[in-house]
Amino acid sequence: MGDDLSLSERNPVRTPMQWSSEPNGGFSTADATRLRRPMISHTGYGFEHVNVVAQRRDHESLLNVVERLIRTRKECPELGQGAWHLIQTDEPGVLAHCCQWRGGTVMALHNFTSEPRVVKLDLTDFEATHMVDLVDENEANVGEDGSYEVRMPGYGWFWYRLGGTRR
Repeated sequence: MGDDLSLSERNPVRTPMQWSSEPNGGFSTADATRLRRPMISHTGYGFEHVNVVAQRRDHESLLNVVERLIRTRKECPELGQGAWHLIQTDEPGVLAHCCQWRGGTVMALHNFTSEPRVVKLDLTDFEATHMVDLVDENEANVGEDGSYEVRMPGYGWFWYRLGGTRR
């Protein structure tokens, strides 16, 4: 949703929820003049274009991305319950850490710079043979020497479940 900057004080961010492209954004069936605050309309952020129904239909919308992240987070008790460990990287703008709990290991990588980075990780302590991306479920193999190299976009992030055991 957008803001109505013509409103005073904190009211620009207190406009009615834009549920659909129906009149009044599906928020109310009342006449538009009876609404406490006006609907955002006829802009790029108007209810005709940006609304919950449209966002749910768009797989890449912010609403769907946030819902997937919340669902994924709930499926990974390691992130909330586990012991965490920092993983050394060769890039100062990249944070890598893992969380371990009840035999499961989840690793998170975060690029805090606007520039793409290639990060080489030493995962020998985790004895992992492969990793599964928790967001898109792609798999990647860890090198025989326990290393893994990943290209991260600017401000990019990855969440992986580490799997397998070296014998």
